[in-house]
Amino acid sequence: MTQEQVELVALHGLLRQRNNERNGTYDRKRNPRRSGADIHSDGVAGELAYKIAFPSSVIDLSIGARSGGFDVRTDDGCRIDIKTRRGGDGLNDLLVKCNANLTDVDAFVLASTAHFPATVELFGLIYKADVVRRERVNLGHGDNWVVPRSDPAWHRLAFDDESEVGLHFP
Repeated sequence: MTQEQVELVALHGLLRQRNNERNGTYDRKRNPRRSGADIHSDGVAGELAYKIAFPSSVIDLSIGARSGGFDVRTDDGCRIDIKTRRGGDGLNDLLVKCNANLTDVDAFVLASTAHFPATVELFGLIYKADVVRRERVNLGHGDNWVVPRSDPAWHRLAFDDESEVGLHFP
């Protein structure tokens, strides 16, 4: 990402966090060493990376507090929730809270900011139906559906020139 995009990500993450705090919506951060603004910035980085890779998509850059819903709508109407993880190897499985509001979501895209700002990795797309049919797993913070990156249900994102936008598609 460009320096301007990195600054936009940081600012937007901070604005989302401040707005959430004002409205009594608290993040579910698992790492006490990271701020809520950092976690929101990771999410914005994943969403912006998708927009850069797929310019015809429409992303939701609102800062309003919300629960559930989609982050991106594709040109064919698919509503995608971008799930961004910062973790390194082994920490990049898709986690979806079982009690999340998924009525407005058709699919998930898994992104990683482990090497941000140099790259944002977009691992692939998986449809909601392939996620919610899984066994529930409690990782100490409530029930989740967990989808490993190695799962055959993942669809590779097709993109012509990854080097142009600093993205990596494994």
